[in-house]
Amino acid sequence: MKFKSLFFLATMAAMIGYCGSSKEAVKEQPTKEEISGKVRSGGDALGAEAAAKVAADLNKQLAKVSLKNFPVGKAEISTEQYEKWAKASATVVSGAISNLPAGYVLQLTGHADPRGDDALNDNLSLERAQFVKSQLAKSGVTSPKLTVKGEGKRKLANPGNPTSGDNRRVEFVVVKQ
Repeated sequence: MKFKSLFFLATMAAMIGYCGSSKEAVKEQPTKEEISGKVRSGGDALGAEAAAKVAADLNKQLAKVSLKNFPVGKAEISTEQYEKWAKASATVVSGAISNLPAGYVLQLTGHADPRGDDALNDNLSLERAQFVKSQLAKSGVTSPKLTVKGEGKRKLANPGNPTSGDNRRVEFVVVKQ
């Protein structure tokens, strides 16, 4: 299944990258065999541009599934809140993992609001990302390409309202390894 997904993405990326308005651009389109060979080699030959395009497309999908409104000072959310999020979003996360280009990982990035000192918020945001990763694992969503990071209070989603629940979140971002 992973091969089929990668083949599809490689084909789409090649079509986007090579198709243009002139006939000469279309003539340069790689053959099915060339694309298949690139995918079989782990995607490394896919090219940095195509891999970056796939990553950007995945990030557009993932931007819609951040987990928000963690309780103030807490690294965990209620089971009910997590299950509601998972029902709507876990398949997007799982699909992103399946379609990661070679050299990329899916990073779970935890965030905090500005209450508390830097060290507290750095640790809290990391614990939030670790919590979501562990919950995904309980649901069967695991991968060595899942990483965690804590941003503390450095990147507020809603700087106009620093104590907003939007700032206490975990985001999913495809990044270079």
